[in-house]
Amino acid sequence: MRKEFLARLGALDQIRAQIYLSGTYVRDFLLSPDPHTANMEAEHLAALERETRNALDAYGRALETEERETFLRFATR
Repeated sequence: MRKEFLARLGALDQIRAQIYLSGTYVRDFLLSPDPHTANMEAEHLAALERETRNALDAYGRALETEERETFLRFATR
């Protein structure tokens, strides 16, 4: 039980970190004076979005049945 808790906590930490990092990529994209650099930031942001979505999907699959409904309501908003 403890191992499952720590794995889920680690997954949530990863998701939170990725969401925080996405703000940095958005800021850098919006403030970039160079179109090439802006494109690179957009690519980083798109990759980070895919990684975050994958992490959220994996987290949702790891939930207990009674927790899954609430999570899915949150995830579809």
